[in-house]
Amino acid sequence: MRRMILAAYVGIAPLICHAEERAGRSSPALAPVESKLKRCTAENPGNIPERLCADDARRAVDAVLTKIYARIVTGLKRPTGSSDGDSRNNEVLRRLVASERAWIAYRDSECLERSGSMLGGSGEATILVECEYSLERDRVNDLFDLYKDELPEIAK
Repeated sequence: MRRMILAAYVGIAPLICHAEERAGRSSPALAPVESKLKRCTAENPGNIPERLCADDARRAVDAVLTKIYARIVTGLKRPTGSSDGDSRNNEVLRRLVASERAWIAYRDSECLERSGSMLGGSGEATILVECEYSLERDRVNDLFDLYKDELPEIAK
């Protein structure tokens, strides 16, 4: 029994640490969106008003995601002055594009699956929008975290 508990702890501990690490970081561009979402949902309780608040936040986060992604692509396309640097950036850009395509497919299918728990009900659209908001917010933070040191202009 102790071995099972120890094995579970060893397997889960890194996940907990990673979750705590992620919780402490955020792209500066998300702060106003999250603040507005909290204020909107507090002032407009109920399923439909909260869904509308979440949808506004999702659109705002999507705009942030589009902007940060474009800045990263622009930064990676910028000549470095060395063939090694340019070659590296081209490969990183190729991987970023492939990752973004895969992430979009993941986001869409994951949110459809999550919202399926309320299939046909009034909560289905709310879960879908909240899922998209959450995953897009996480994607912004992931991209920000990956590229903020190499491309500080993405924080603007």
